[in-house]
Amino acid sequence: MTAYRFAVFLWVCAIWMPLHGQTPEPPAIQAQLELTADVSTTTEEGYPSSVRVTIRNVGGETLDMPVLTTDCSPDNGLQVNVVWASDDGQNGSGSGGSCGTGDQGSLISRIQRQWLRLRPGEFMTQTINLLTHYDPAKRGTVTYRIIYIPPSESKLELEEARSAGYVIPAKRLDTGKQSFRIH
Repeated sequence: MTAYRFAVFLWVCAIWMPLHGQTPEPPAIQAQLELTADVSTTTEEGYPSSVRVTIRNVGGETLDMPVLTTDCSPDNGLQVNVVWASDDGQNGSGSGGSCGTGDQGSLISRIQRQWLRLRPGEFMTQTINLLTHYDPAKRGTVTYRIIYIPPSESKLELEEARSAGYVIPAKRLDTGKQSFRIH
């Protein structure tokens, strides 16, 4: 008889809890992205002169994202780090980016006016010029990495966007260091 009472108790709880707001909230949807950087053009000598950066939605949910640009707050984006180590000791390094700031509007208004939706399997690309960061006439090594920095918003704005049905990436991605040698 005890097992019967326990089964009735579980059945009553299963009906009562949803009616009285006691159900746990579903977990937040996590954006699943993949970041790659592939050589897209080369110099006459065959050295990489630009890379094609691709960010792909590899998850099962539609995501809302700013168009890929260089790192610019509050929407952020791509950070490009390039280091050139010349064999003659003349080294160089740099990061790419420039921003025009001002009243950007609320997160939801920017999503609606400027952002794109990436459905599962869809992607965005941007071409990054590497040639401005090294001298192809000098021997040396060029090392580069591309980092995707997600939008930086207040917790309140992110929660409002989630409540409105938008799924926004929150994870920083990094291609890792890649390099090539100039002979």
